[in-house]
Amino acid sequence: MNNNLMFSSDNQKWATRWETFNPIQKRFGLNLDVCSSVGDQKCDNYFSPEQDGLKQDWTGGDVRFWCNPEYNREQIKWVKYGVEQKASGVFLLPSRTDTKLFHEVIVPNCEVEFIKGRITFGSDEYWAWVWEQEYMMSGGVMKKNSLFGKHGKMNAAPFPSMLVILNM
Repeated sequence: MNNNLMFSSDNQKWATRWETFNPIQKRFGLNLDVCSSVGDQKCDNYFSPEQDGLKQDWTGGDVRFWCNPEYNREQIKWVKYGVEQKASGVFLLPSRTDTKLFHEVIVPNCEVEFIKGRITFGSDEYWAWVWEQEYMMSGGVMKKNSLFGKHGKMNAAPFPSMLVILNM
């Protein structure tokens, strides 16, 4: 197993794929992406990095947020912020049940649904780019890309995921 990939924060620009998001959106009626990058936002209403979703209001009216934060130590800030605001919505997070985030923030405040199998992240454009790269940087070293020329083969995340549901 590539632990460098599993716990790396070198590249946090992993977009939620539409195949993952659409059934979740349909089920919960999500209408505000609180943690997006321009171009990969999942809702018509969204906060860009410049707007900083951690400084915005996630409540009011019929707001139901979507949040797939960067998979690093900042996740706890996003979940705590949603809890503090008494917001309604869904987080997509790695299923790491041994963490302070899970036991101290999620368990007392949220409903959890574990996702069967492993999901794939990254846009179609990202994967098209990967398939065209014969060599790629990994851990600061240029290595042969095992996916070079293998169009249509996307690697799933090296960890399981969960939906963390708040006030829905």
